[in-house]
Amino acid sequence: MKESIIIGLVHSAAILLAFTMLYENFWLKNEASKNYWARIITGIIMGGIGIVLMLTPWTLIPGVVLDTRSILLSISGLFFGPIPTIIAILITGSMRIIMGGEGVWMGIAVIISSGTIGLLWRQFRPTWRFRNIYLELLTMGLLVHTVMFASTILLPAADILLIRQTIALPLILIYTPLTMLLGLLMLRQSNNYLNSLAKTQDLIDRKHIEKELKNSLSLVQTTLESIHNGILVVDHLGKVIKYNSRFLQMWQIPEEIISQGDDKILLNYILDQLIDPNGFISTVSEMYEKTDAESLDLLYFRDGRIFERLTKPLHLEGETKGRIWSFRDITENRQAVDRLEESEKKFRAIYENSQEGIFQTRYDGSYISVNNALARMYGFESPEELMKSRTDISKEAYSDPTERNNFLRMMEKDGFVKGYEYEVKRKDGQKIWFYEDAHAVKDENGKIKFFEGFVIDITKRKQADAEVIQKTEELLKLNNEKDKFFSIIAHDLRSPFTSFLGLTQIMAEELSSLTTSELQKIAINMRNSAVNLYRLLENLLQWSRIEQGSLPFEPERTNLQTDIEESIAMVFETARNKEIEITYDIPEDLMVYADINMFQTIVRNLVSNAIKFTPHSGNINLKARVNADKSIEISIKDTGIGMTPDIIEHLFQLDGKTSRKGTHGEPSSGLGLLLCKDFITRHGGKIWVESAEGKGTTFYLTFPDHPIPETVLIH
Repeated sequence: MKESIIIGLVHSAAILLAFTMLYENFWLKNEASKNYWARIITGIIMGGIGIVLMLTPWTLIPGVVLDTRSILLSISGLFFGPIPTIIAILITGSMRIIMGGEGVWMGIAVIISSGTIGLLWRQFRPTWRFRNIYLELLTMGLLVHTVMFASTILLPAADILLIRQTIALPLILIYTPLTMLLGLLMLRQSNNYLNSLAKTQDLIDRKHIEKELKNSLSLVQTTLESIHNGILVVDHLGKVIKYNSRFLQMWQIPEEIISQGDDKILLNYILDQLIDPNGFISTVSEMYEKTDAESLDLLYFRDGRIFERLTKPLHLEGETKGRIWSFRDITENRQAVDRLEESEKKFRAIYENSQEGIFQTRYDGSYISVNNALARMYGFESPEELMKSRTDISKEAYSDPTERNNFLRMMEKDGFVKGYEYEVKRKDGQKIWFYEDAHAVKDENGKIKFFEGFVIDITKRKQADAEVIQKTEELLKLNNEKDKFFSIIAHDLRSPFTSFLGLTQIMAEELSSLTTSELQKIAINMRNSAVNLYRLLENLLQWSRIEQGSLPFEPERTNLQTDIEESIAMVFETARNKEIEITYDIPEDLMVYADINMFQTIVRNLVSNAIKFTPHSGNINLKARVNADKSIEISIKDTGIGMTPDIIEHLFQLDGKTSRKGTHGEPSSGLGLLLCKDFITRHGGKIWVESAEGKGTTFYLTFPDHPIPETVLIH
């Protein structure tokens, strides 16, 4: 680092030597002629030298680079005058704008102030060449670089204190003396040139010098008064040399105290204002003992004010003649920083302890920051683990990766999302739902830098909503089924009762005139109505027991042929009346695993339906076989009227689309088929139908030949 600084300084010194050669070999010979082209060319050359200095800075510390354009421009104003200096300011200022960066405004301020101070010094202190040369050049250099130090206020707030601490010493120890040395070198060149002309002209008019000196002194005082800081200059004997009104105002010092010019009297007056007067005195004593030392610290007042104190040695003619004290009131700035720090602590506490997941993500889907709540939502132990594990949330977080594209489109269009709901994946693969509010943070050009916002886990709410929807649908379905069910009951109960009422009315009114055969016919009809009514009531009873969950289910291995014969025995009489032949092809030793009561109800209902919808002299055939999966498949085939596709579609549903009368006007509710389907499903079997209108119907049903696990049956 030291080698870099030395090389940088040597390089800058070489360039500045070229600057002195321009002054000696070109400017001094053309200055008296007032040739404007010479002045313009000189300004362009100095601007070029300034650019070279700016392009070859030297590094003080990593991140802080310096160049000597402030020395070049101040000396230019002092020696070359307005036209060349203004041209050099314009050229170097333009170059600084082109270079850009966060320090551009400070750079421009330094360029303008350095050249301007040199011009003002030239204008208002024309006798500087002849009296106190070292002090004049040193004071001008100090002023130039004090203004340069003050220009750091134009830097970003976060960088000001670090930059000031870094450049303060170089500005005083290097730049100010280097300004003086360059001025001395060029003054020597000027004096040599003027001495060669001393025989032909009087170089200085004494009265003019005195007048200009008075003006220059006035300018110095005006400059001191215009500085926002309180300035106090004390010589090595403790006598007050200079001060400004800002110093008196800041320290609340009356005129009778300052007029005595005694530094000790000042100290005694101001100590009561400080919280730590001993520390203040200790620093003052140390600085007076170490005449070349510098110090920057903070002073805390009893009334809450805070001053920044900067002190540097005063060098005149190469010797330390006293000390300069500069005081700046930073109370408001410090309070603002304290408020900002307190606000940041509060925000951090809210951020870390919030139950909502807070995040910042880049456009590419990577995280900038997340809080503990979001990490927990995703199933991670810490925010660091989440950010390390998931670098692209569009692929690693969203259940549907296209959701990220939807999010980006809304952000680009509106700049925010509110109430955005989507599904994500946790660390363990579990899927949960998020509710998100977020907005886009953009730069000064309107380009999106990142997104920030919060999410809430709404998985339970989503599940509750889904359950409500499901329950609502189930209730609607149950209500519809209830209405249809009552309609079927009312319709199917009315038919047998109508027959009963009609027959009993005939018997009541015409019993004495009825023959035996007529009475027998009426009795048969009454019996058929009673059978139909009994079967309907039996089906209704079983249906209600199924709905209530009170119907016992006790499957066992049983002989298939025996159970079928027992089932169809109850309907043989009905088949005989219609002269319908019932046959079956069932192996004698074939066993089935079923609840006997349910099985016989299934067979009886299906065979009854086959009889009901088969015309006179038809056929019904029952078959059974063992499938490859060991299940028992039973088919019941009739030569009846068949079914339309619409009837087949609604066959196992509780509506009126399947209700129709049999071939002899027998009533049909469709309830028996619903029972068959529920009973077969409970056994773990299946039921389906093949039919065409006018071509008969075949029902197929399967049963296992072994017990089915309860979990399978429930599923």
